[in-house]
Amino acid sequence: MPDAPHPVDFLVYGANGFLGSHFVRTLSADGRSTFAAPSSDILDRSAVSRDLDAYRPRWVFCAAGLSGNPNIDWFETHRQEGVRINVLATLNVVDLCHMRNVHVTILGSGLVYQYDERHPLGSGAGFKETEPPNVQDGTYIKLRILLEQLLEMYTNVLHVRICYPISSAPHAKNLLSKLLRFKEIVSVPTSVTVIDELWPILLDMCRRNLVGNFNFANPGVIENREILELYKEHVDPRIEWRCASSGPNGGVARRPFAELDVSKLLSEVGGEGISQVKEGVKKVMKSIRRPFLESD
Repeated sequence: MPDAPHPVDFLVYGANGFLGSHFVRTLSADGRSTFAAPSSDILDRSAVSRDLDAYRPRWVFCAAGLSGNPNIDWFETHRQEGVRINVLATLNVVDLCHMRNVHVTILGSGLVYQYDERHPLGSGAGFKETEPPNVQDGTYIKLRILLEQLLEMYTNVLHVRICYPISSAPHAKNLLSKLLRFKEIVSVPTSVTVIDELWPILLDMCRRNLVGNFNFANPGVIENREILELYKEHVDPRIEWRCASSGPNGGVARRPFAELDVSKLLSEVGGEGISQVKEGVKKVMKSIRRPFLESD
């Protein structure tokens, strides 16, 4: 008979995905907390309940969910599956943690905003957490907004809005890996989450039991063109691309672009360790040891 699980500091759901695997690596590098990464289906409420009772974590980090394959357009033909996983399953984790007074971190999306008259492109006026989303198109975004609204009913949740995440590790969901697959890109200034810098910050936020909604991106904006230029300068001078013509919110790509106001984040955690986004992306490029397309 196998030994019963030992209590841990962190329970991580979605540890095999892009964002969850980075959090596991952050925990391992930090070395101060024990953790477990169960493979339970979080749609199975009884399985999540058993995990929580067996491991008795202080904190739960939930990166489990669907982001669409190959992209968020997938949700238009898989709406019910999107509801089950990205709303109902996530609420299972949140609700069961709340019943046990356990802090839980949920990864949301910053793609609920796009430039508008009050936040025009190039103005530096970012969207604050208190402003209502102004993107209503697309099932993926609608489900993200719905989940945000439901999470407001709980007092144990840290909800962070991720925006076009990028890191030094190749992965199909990494913004850099995505850009390198295309010969033609859309290039609009937007907020970006530099995982290499912000995940250690997120770990500290969990330990401090912070709750509420946070825009979770580096300060400032960057274009896809600038990201590839930095990659070409520091990693692989052979790459080529062209920019597609588009409107201020992406045009041909039908993706929202906006600047998120991260003053709440900086006020809460301080600015140490959080670079302006262009500097943060530059650091990412300098840390890449070999071209992504060769190491994927």
